[in-house]
Amino acid sequence: MLLNAQQGIGPFGPSSNNQEGNNWITAEFGSFNFSNSLNNQFVNALYSGGFIDEGLKSGVKLNDENFLLSDTKIAFNYFHTFRQDPDKFTAKWGVGLKSRYFAAASYSNDYFNLIFRGNSFFEGTTADLSNSDLYYLNYQGISAFSLNQWESEDLTIDLNIGVSLLKGQDLMLFELNEARVATSSLGEEVGVYVDYLYFNSDTNSTQLTSNNGLGFGADLQFAMMHKKSKLSLNLFAEDLGAINFNKDGVIAETQTGTKLNATNIQLFPDFNMDMGSVLDLDTLTNTLYENHLNDGSVRLVLPATFGASLTKGFDHKLIRSLGVAYMQYMYPENAWITKTSVGLSITDVLTSEFTAGYYSTGIQFISIGVQYLIMDKVYLRCSYGDLIGIAAPEKAYSQQFSASASYMF
Repeated sequence: MLLNAQQGIGPFGPSSNNQEGNNWITAEFGSFNFSNSLNNQFVNALYSGGFIDEGLKSGVKLNDENFLLSDTKIAFNYFHTFRQDPDKFTAKWGVGLKSRYFAAASYSNDYFNLIFRGNSFFEGTTADLSNSDLYYLNYQGISAFSLNQWESEDLTIDLNIGVSLLKGQDLMLFELNEARVATSSLGEEVGVYVDYLYFNSDTNSTQLTSNNGLGFGADLQFAMMHKKSKLSLNLFAEDLGAINFNKDGVIAETQTGTKLNATNIQLFPDFNMDMGSVLDLDTLTNTLYENHLNDGSVRLVLPATFGASLTKGFDHKLIRSLGVAYMQYMYPENAWITKTSVGLSITDVLTSEFTAGYYSTGIQFISIGVQYLIMDKVYLRCSYGDLIGIAAPEKAYSQQFSASASYMF
């Protein structure tokens, strides 16, 4: 089940049910990074540990509802047709394995400026970090699928369902419900107050085989095509569910504060400096964090996605389809994507799809995908975006790559 809307890969297989062969095997990979305030140059430097200079900071578009997300999925699926009546009903079942790596952050303007510009930026004022949060999640799953297609004189209707048993590998969750950092006018005193929730699963067990929680997930898809007009509607929901991370983790949920004076703090440094050389981290950490840690568990609702698309097919030798699509992430809530697409037939076995659209706050993107058919048996597909980032990375706010291979027999 892979990032349907932006990558064009159907959540229940490489394309529609109308494929030759009673069996198919798929291997899929998809990776997607997206921010509504940080461009690709900044994100790449951040992920790689590069130097965050003033030029990179000046390119940030803070908007009071900032977020950054990273979503990577790997899936291996097998499908089999066990009932087939081309004029009435076709039923298929499937099984699969998947792994997902998801990280996201929502942050206030003050949160960004405090971390990347230091508290000297707030000298004589108070930085408000409230309603900012961060989490990093890894989980794997075993899936079972039911694919059903009905045919009538005018319509083709698909109803596909997938259910998964999920194993939590790793979770770090940090939610700042309310947080303020007040810096005096000369920097001789800093007052810190936080109301927060922190959870970290067992840090001694973070490997792929680690089992730090159990849960269930579901994927749903409804599709309908009008045969005469070749107009298709597709609705989907992916990664519905939750994981209960077990009591081997540590949790802190509290309200607390402290004041640091000139004997143990200077103005917060820039992000690239070693904070330990100027800040008494033990005092701050013990007061705000370690003294409140307890063994605990947490139930995490998965970062689901919802989407819809409308596509018009054509018999033209070049143009195969035109479509529009929308996808919404459950978290962050203000992360959404819209796109328009045109599908082209390059040759009888090679097709491509160009997409253009925009993300939250109107940031634009352009992407390309290609699919190649080998000997009527193997489909290879890959997609890349944002093409804007190739020529002007400072103007691109997303990076996406996906690839899949499908063998039908």
